[in-house]
Amino acid sequence: MKKIKWLFLGVIGILIALILVRDSMKGIPVSAGKAREGNISEYVEERAKTTLPRTWKICMPMNGRIMPIMLQPGEKVKQKQELARMDTSLLEASLAEASAHCEALQGEISINKFNQLEETALRESQEWIQIMNQLESISEKWVEASRSAAKYTDEHRDTLVASGQAVSKISVSKAEMESAVANVKVASDELTHGVFQLISTIFSLGPKYISEYLSRKQLEGKVLNSRLAASQAAEAEAVHNLKLAVMTSPIDGVVLNRFFDNERVLSAGEPLLEIGDLGELQVTAEILSDEATAIKPGDKVGIYGAVFESREVPGTVQRVNPKGFTKISSLGVEQQRVKVVIDFDKTALTEILNSGQTLGVDFRVHVRIITENSQNALIIPRTALFKGESGSWKLFKIENGKAIITDVKIGLINDCEAEIISGLAKDDLIVSAPPTSLNSGNRISIHR
Repeated sequence: MKKIKWLFLGVIGILIALILVRDSMKGIPVSAGKAREGNISEYVEERAKTTLPRTWKICMPMNGRIMPIMLQPGEKVKQKQELARMDTSLLEASLAEASAHCEALQGEISINKFNQLEETALRESQEWIQIMNQLESISEKWVEASRSAAKYTDEHRDTLVASGQAVSKISVSKAEMESAVANVKVASDELTHGVFQLISTIFSLGPKYISEYLSRKQLEGKVLNSRLAASQAAEAEAVHNLKLAVMTSPIDGVVLNRFFDNERVLSAGEPLLEIGDLGELQVTAEILSDEATAIKPGDKVGIYGAVFESREVPGTVQRVNPKGFTKISSLGVEQQRVKVVIDFDKTALTEILNSGQTLGVDFRVHVRIITENSQNALIIPRTALFKGESGSWKLFKIENGKAIITDVKIGLINDCEAEIISGLAKDDLIVSAPPTSLNSGNRISIHR
């Protein structure tokens, strides 16, 4: 029995030894793959959000009472559609007052411009001046004639009195009488001439007074015109305020935000609604500044996320902002980032919006910005690469059932794949994801 027992134990030991030898011949199990030719892209991947390049805020144009706003966020609006309205009762009263004032001033100006009476008086006064000048001239001639007649009668009287001839007293008396009458006539004509001179002087002042009065009316007209201009400005302001009191949409768009809904008194500039055009939607990503240096306008972008389900929407880098900013990450790390603005492909965006899918501003998405692309490149899985002590890239190439460390030079690289520039050939077999225990020269076994 003892011999059988030891024989049995020996057989078991031999079997165990054979199993260990077989396993050592089989090698370390690894996953393997072949280097292949294909297209590879280098990209920057980051979280982002949808944005609009501009929005329109509908604000209170002036102090006043806003009426209830019925529009809801998400409602579509058309250009020039009424969005909100102020209580216009006071504005209408101001307009009526300004219009009435303008009308009254226009009446005063019309009366002030009516110069027919003054112009008629001016013409008649000038005609009277001519007549009086003629009468004055005639009266002056009458005076000259009277003086000549009086001089003659005086000389005739003096001659009779001084002559030694015998003359009758009657003749002398007659001569004296004629002389006295002639002198009275001179005095009378001189008085008449003086009266005509005075009247002529008075009439000559008439046109001056009328002209001065017309000048005064002209000045009053200028003052009235200035007052009318001020009243018309007040009227225009009242009309403008009435137009402002009805707020309309500047674009075809959608209501993004409503700040007030009930009637209340608000100050000028208080925001009421925010309007935007979803057809102008963009994506803004905050990229690490180190990665942003490789991004340029025109780079192709893949936009994806839960909002698009399994679809990747194409886009293009519109601009990379020239100024960066500091941001603290969720782990408390200070990062320097740059905003990159991305345009949606217009056709794709239109299809999304028309499909009824919910998409708006500040929706969370992800972007994959293609910074460089290489075609017909030699490609391997990114997990096959590791760095040696010198910092150079290495991988395990499979030769004769063994894993051999091989130095390679890489080109483009992303999270999934890498481009091999040198050190490997097409269809070379490599270890896709080498375990940490694998060393160069180890025998390996490939598992599927």
